[in-house]
Amino acid sequence: MINFASFYHRIISNLPLDNPLFMKTVYGVLAVSIFIMIICSIFIIYRLKDSKGIVAKIHRMNDSIHEDAMKSIKKNDTTRTFYEHIDLLLARSQVKYYLKFNFWIFLLLTILSFFFGFYLFIDLTNSYVTSFAAGIGIGFLPYVILEVIASFKARELKGQILSLIPIMTNNAKLTNGDVYQMIKRSSQKVKEPMKIYLEEFIDEYDSGLKIEKCFDNLRGKILDYRFTRLVDCLEVHLFKGGNVIVTLGSLQKEYLAREIEEDRRKKENLSNVIGVYLAVISNLVIVYIISRIMPEVIVELKSSSFDKYMLIALINTLLSLFIAFKATKIGTNNK
Repeated sequence: MINFASFYHRIISNLPLDNPLFMKTVYGVLAVSIFIMIICSIFIIYRLKDSKGIVAKIHRMNDSIHEDAMKSIKKNDTTRTFYEHIDLLLARSQVKYYLKFNFWIFLLLTILSFFFGFYLFIDLTNSYVTSFAAGIGIGFLPYVILEVIASFKARELKGQILSLIPIMTNNAKLTNGDVYQMIKRSSQKVKEPMKIYLEEFIDEYDSGLKIEKCFDNLRGKILDYRFTRLVDCLEVHLFKGGNVIVTLGSLQKEYLAREIEEDRRKKENLSNVIGVYLAVISNLVIVYIISRIMPEVIVELKSSSFDKYMLIALINTLLSLFIAFKATKIGTNNK
């Protein structure tokens, strides 16, 4: 029989463990594996959490509203795959359309960003814990940037949503309230990027995708409660009928009445968010300038406690960016 213990020790003894480049490569691969495992764990947790929520909701529903409850659960189901989530984010940020940016390019950029942060800090601190934390932070930057761009694009689309309703109202009169034909005609009258989203909806339906899925995809591409409500109303009228012209008129009056107050509030939120980002960036620039002008300060910091200081500073920076990131998304899709 093969002695696996001796075979294992023979392999280990032949590895160049004294070679710094080899060890950095090993630790880099290990760090990437842990990073990917963390991402997968997060999405698994979300899946389990959503599944429990759905089961609990089903048990609370009685027979008379069971059908409507299942439809509501289906609409609010956020258990998309990682690929679908990123593809939807690329569509929301419009990077998918203007830069031909796809999921695989995003994944490659994320891994490269992680390696960049990891090896940058390993040379600076010689601490694998700090370097791994830095790698995670910088590795998430592409995702954060896409989320921020998507939030800003959602604000730009608000004006198009308000102008879309009168166009749909006119086309509803021409099509006798046919929702699909109304959307198809309206897509020819609006400007980009709204035009892109409506044309995608039409292409998906013409290719054979179920109309419910087409509406769900369209609803998820614009982070604005106005658009979500508009799509919900159109879907209801498609299945249950009714006067879509009256509904569109009511939505237009409601949105115009709330526009002034929401503009004031969003400008205040935006200024606060920009202030946080500028503060974080300014601190990083100041540290860089000091390291160039007075390198002896960095040398002095490289004491036995240097790794701890760097880790604390890095965590504070990541927390500040996370707060700014969450604040950027506030109000984009709330009803």
